Amino acid sequence: DMNGKILDHNSTFHELLKLKEPDGLEKNFFDFIADNDVIRVQNLLNETLYLSYAKNFEFRMKRTNGEEFFTETSFGLIHGTKVEEGSFVIVIKNIDDRKIYEQNLKIAKEKAEESDRLKTAFLSNMSHEIRTPMNAIIGFSDLLSRFQVTDEEKKEYIRQINFGADTLMRLIDDIIDIS
Repeated sequence: DMNGKILDHNSTFHELLKLKEPDGLEKNFFDFIADNDVIRVQNLLNETLYLSYAKNFEFRMKRTNGEEFFTETSFGLIHGTKVEEGSFVIVIKNIDDRKIYEQNLKIAKEKAEESDRLKTAFLSNMSHEIRTPMNAIIGFSDLLSRFQVTDEEKKEYIRQINFGADTLMRLIDDIIDIS
């Protein structure tokens, strides 16, 4: 009714809330709303008075044993000859499984984003690590080919090229080991 007193319910409502016979008709609808959601549900019912319906709102309900669960609920207004004679029809759907699925998706998304951040950081670091010995190899090879160099300078340039090549090979081996 307009005050939340349960006038009738079906067997699914009975099972959903784990009611004992004839519990449901002795209670107020707000007895089954999770404490943190009572005001929100009251506002939805007030909104239903003006719009005649409110559809697919999520909030938590509680069973007689205190266990809470998520619902997707729609409200419809049944007009009486007087406003106070009106009542509500309320359709409740347990969406605990959907909420668990959504939470798992959120966790998987966060893990994927973290993995992507780590991959990006790894590739950025590897790019830097590869470029450093490559620049030495290219630079000293270029010096060897462009200028007249003494035998001593030639040996030093070749030593630097070999050092860069060895560093690059170790890095590539490490990358292969990691992968």
